[in-house]
Amino acid sequence: EPPSFSDGPLASLRYRGTLQSFRTIMHILGGLWIAFASLVALAALFLLPMQPDPLFFVIMLIPIVLCGGLGTAVCFKQMWAVWTGLVLAYLTVVANLLQGNLCALILVVPAIILAHIAISKAGQLKRAGIPLNTLPRALKIADSNPFTNPNFDGIDFEPADPNEIKFDD
Repeated sequence: EPPSFSDGPLASLRYRGTLQSFRTIMHILGGLWIAFASLVALAALFLLPMQPDPLFFVIMLIPIVLCGGLGTAVCFKQMWAVWTGLVLAYLTVVANLLQGNLCALILVVPAIILAHIAISKAGQLKRAGIPLNTLPRALKIADSNPFTNPNFDGIDFEPADPNEIKFDD
């Protein structure tokens, strides 16, 4: 059952837009984490022949699984994954700043920005009582067209029968 909005149709539209942007940001952020895992995997494929030590393989496997798993969880709207990714991103920023590697920050800064936006939007949706895995079309827009059809809910609208349409001569 979709949540009911006491503020009327404008509140429904606002939360619907927030929900749509939240879902888009979560998919982008999840894809970014999966891309990080792919970059590490690609680097491992190139470096593996030069490093015969099996420990190197295990060390490279940890960030691949971690980033890939976080990205998948973020795509499933899991906020714990967003927070975990944000902490890892900040740790990456600190490590790269200590090493003087500013180029790596170009990859991490978008993840940090998207994570903060996702956390903000998730808070708005939680305060409105909307589950984070809700589809935007599940939010009913009540009384969106009261002049033409007072029962119109914005979702279950059926077009008029063409045989019932009358034109003025």
